[in-house]
Amino acid sequence: MKKTSGETKAAAAAKLEPLTSLRSHPNSGPAIRRIRAAGGLAGFGVAALIGIEQSSPFATMILRALEVGLASQTVAWAGGVLVWKRLLIAQAGAVARSRRHKAAQIASAGPTGARVE
Repeated sequence: MKKTSGETKAAAAAKLEPLTSLRSHPNSGPAIRRIRAAGGLAGFGVAALIGIEQSSPFATMILRALEVGLASQTVAWAGGVLVWKRLLIAQAGAVARSRRHKAAQIASAGPTGARVE
Protein backbone atom coordinates (compact mmCIF):
# COMPACT_ATOMS: atom_id res chain seq x y z
CA MET A 1 0.00 0.00 0.00
CA LYS A 2 1.46 3.32 -1.07
CA LYS A 3 1.38 6.20 1.40
CA THR A 4 -0.48 9.28 0.35
CA SER A 5 1.19 12.66 0.44
CA GLY A 6 -0.93 13.63 3.48
CA GLU A 7 0.37 10.65 5.47
CA THR A 8 3.94 11.44 4.46
CA LYS A 9 3.56 15.07 5.48
CA ALA A 10 2.03 14.06 8.80
CA ALA A 11 4.89 11.63 9.46
CA ALA A 12 7.45 14.32 8.62
CA ALA A 13 5.71 16.78 10.92
CA ALA A 14 5.67 14.22 13.74
CA LYS A 15 9.45 13.85 13.47
CA LEU A 16 10.05 17.59 13.87
CA GLU A 17 9.78 17.96 17.63
CA PRO A 18 8.83 15.00 19.82
CA LEU A 19 6.80 15.63 22.96
CA THR A 20 8.44 14.76 26.25
CA SER A 21 7.55 13.76 29.80
CA LEU A 22 8.18 15.72 32.99
CA ARG A 23 11.03 13.43 33.94
CA SER A 24 12.87 13.62 30.63
CA HIS A 25 12.26 17.33 29.98
CA PRO A 26 15.58 19.19 30.24
CA ASN A 27 14.17 21.97 32.44
CA SER A 28 11.33 20.43 34.44
CA GLY A 29 13.18 17.50 36.02
CA PRO A 30 15.95 19.55 37.64
CA ALA A 31 13.53 22.35 38.55
CA ILE A 32 11.16 19.95 40.32
CA ARG A 33 14.10 18.43 42.23
CA ARG A 34 15.26 21.90 43.30
CA ILE A 35 11.75 22.90 44.41
CA ARG A 36 11.42 19.65 46.34
CA ALA A 37 14.77 20.12 48.10
CA ALA A 38 14.09 23.76 48.93
CA GLY A 39 10.65 22.89 50.32
CA GLY A 40 12.06 20.16 52.54
CA LEU A 41 14.89 22.32 53.84
CA ALA A 42 12.59 25.27 54.46
CA GLY A 43 10.09 23.15 56.38
CA PHE A 44 12.85 21.54 58.43
CA GLY A 45 14.43 24.91 59.20
CA VAL A 46 11.20 26.60 60.23
CA ALA A 47 10.18 23.68 62.44
CA ALA A 48 13.63 23.56 64.04
CA LEU A 49 13.58 27.29 64.75
CA ILE A 50 10.12 27.05 66.29
CA GLY A 51 11.31 24.13 68.44
CA ILE A 52 14.38 26.07 69.61
CA GLU A 53 12.21 29.10 70.40
CA GLN A 54 9.88 26.95 72.52
CA SER A 55 12.84 25.32 74.34
CA SER A 56 11.76 21.83 73.30
CA PRO A 57 14.01 18.88 74.08
CA PHE A 58 16.51 18.31 71.27
CA ALA A 59 15.25 14.84 70.26
CA THR A 60 11.64 16.00 70.10
CA MET A 61 12.57 19.12 68.20
CA ILE A 62 14.58 17.20 65.58
CA LEU A 63 11.86 14.56 65.18
CA ARG A 64 9.20 17.22 64.60
CA ALA A 65 11.50 19.14 62.25
CA LEU A 66 12.06 15.97 60.21
CA GLU A 67 8.34 15.30 60.05
CA VAL A 68 7.55 18.86 58.95
CA GLY A 69 10.44 18.77 56.47
CA LEU A 70 9.13 15.56 54.92
CA ALA A 71 5.60 16.94 54.68
CA SER A 72 6.74 20.25 53.18
CA GLN A 73 8.96 18.38 50.70
CA THR A 74 5.94 16.40 49.53
CA VAL A 75 3.79 19.53 49.22
CA ALA A 76 6.55 21.37 47.33
CA TRP A 77 7.01 18.39 44.98
CA ALA A 78 3.27 18.25 44.25
CA GLY A 79 3.18 21.99 43.58
CA GLY A 80 6.21 21.77 41.29
CA VAL A 81 4.71 18.88 39.33
CA LEU A 82 1.43 20.77 39.00
CA VAL A 83 3.10 23.91 37.67
CA TRP A 84 5.45 22.10 35.29
CA LYS A 85 2.64 19.90 34.00
CA ARG A 86 0.68 23.00 33.04
CA LEU A 87 3.78 24.50 31.41
CA LEU A 88 4.41 21.36 29.34
CA ILE A 89 0.76 21.26 28.27
CA ALA A 90 1.12 24.86 27.09
CA GLN A 91 4.34 23.96 25.25
CA ALA A 92 2.62 20.97 23.62
CA GLY A 93 -0.19 23.26 22.46
CA ALA A 94 2.35 25.66 20.96
CA VAL A 95 4.10 22.79 19.17
CA ALA A 96 0.77 21.52 17.83
CA ARG A 97 -0.13 24.98 16.53
CA SER A 98 3.29 25.28 14.92
CA ARG A 99 2.92 21.87 13.25
CA ARG A 100 -0.55 22.75 11.96
CA HIS A 101 0.79 26.04 10.59
CA LYS A 102 3.69 24.27 8.83
CA ALA A 103 1.33 21.63 7.43
CA ALA A 104 -0.99 24.37 6.14
CA GLN A 105 1.96 26.10 4.47
CA ILE A 106 3.05 22.85 2.83
CA ALA A 107 -0.51 22.09 1.71
CA SER A 108 -0.99 25.60 0.29
CA ALA A 109 2.27 25.38 -1.65
CA GLY A 110 0.71 22.59 -3.70
CA PRO A 111 2.47 20.14 -5.98
CA THR A 112 5.28 22.29 -7.34
CA GLY A 113 7.66 19.42 -7.86
CA ALA A 114 10.09 20.74 -5.26
CA ARG A 115 10.71 18.59 -2.23
CA VAL A 116 10.25 20.14 1.17
CA GLU A 117 12.38 18.52 3.86
